[in-house]
Amino acid sequence: MIALLLLAFVLLGIAYHELGTTESVAQARRITEATNLAQMRLEQLANTPYASISSGADAANPLKPDGTTGGSYTQTWTVQDDTPEAGIKSVLIRVTWADKDEQGSHSDAVQLRTLFRRP
Repeated sequence: MIALLLLAFVLLGIAYHELGTTESVAQARRITEATNLAQMRLEQLANTPYASISSGADAANPLKPDGTTGGSYTQTWTVQDDTPEAGIKSVLIRVTWADKDEQGSHSDAVQLRTLFRRP
């Protein structure tokens, strides 16, 4: 009887650990997908003429992980001219998504920051 009780406690501990691991894997997937979206935007901006690089939001928001419309990610980017010095644009790309955990709903985000120099 004691052995069964001990086994039950061990199995409950393993089950609780598995739930936490599953949530961690899901969160890591969301972070990776958001980072990939931000990287795709960074590459698009890098191939944009310097004078045309400006702040914006993806017209397809909310995005799926492949960048098409209808997902759960929202992508925006902010461009500051002549920052940190003349002839340089500072770009902040932000991808956000709604998330739920044991504390409730909240918003998560990844950000990429880069600089573009006037050619």
